[in-house]
Amino acid sequence: MKQVAGFWGAVIVSAILWVLIIWGISSARAESPPMMNKSSSNWVKGWEIASFVNPKNGEFSHCTLSTIYTPSNAENRKRMKADQMSLNIKLFPDTSTGFLLGSPDWKFVPNKSYLLRFNFTDEGRESYFSAKMVAEDEHYIVSEGPSDSDFFKDFMAAETVGFRIEDDYIGLFNLNDSRAATMELFSCFKRYAPGDSPTFGAGQDSQSAPTFGDGATPE
Repeated sequence: MKQVAGFWGAVIVSAILWVLIIWGISSARAESPPMMNKSSSNWVKGWEIASFVNPKNGEFSHCTLSTIYTPSNAENRKRMKADQMSLNIKLFPDTSTGFLLGSPDWKFVPNKSYLLRFNFTDEGRESYFSAKMVAEDEHYIVSEGPSDSDFFKDFMAAETVGFRIEDDYIGLFNLNDSRAATMELFSCFKRYAPGDSPTFGAGQDSQSAPTFGDGATPE
């Protein structure tokens, strides 16, 4: 009888432990940050500008500027090692920036850190911007950038941008209409962000949508 009681006691304790574990997992999932809902969207040539809100309380979360680069021929596809590449720039209420770069064809190590370098060129002048990234999955790296507008100054002035992830050079891409698109991003921010909005500068429109340019093959 003692052995039977001991057996059932162990079963009951194990069951209680499993309930606590499952409850803990459920609680952790319940406390995860919610996915933000897109509340508005418009386009400037090949760039999408969108605003996002928190689905739990409807408060403004951030504005984004994004585009998808597609290789114009087989050689460019070989250089980029992908059929398409997504670039997403986020602007948060505290004016900090976040980045997403990736492709369904790329392979990252999830949760591993990567250094992303932007190489901007404008009529022979070059400028650089670096961001610490982390792979959110196998295909995309994301980051939170510095809370200043230096990135946007270079981004708006440049004609092209080259991307380097660690030691791999991804290629050189056109930034056609990025100035006009960035000004629309700032308008989105000023329209939805709470409180006084910072001044980022003036801009002007241009004519053609962003297309994939030249680039070196990553080693």
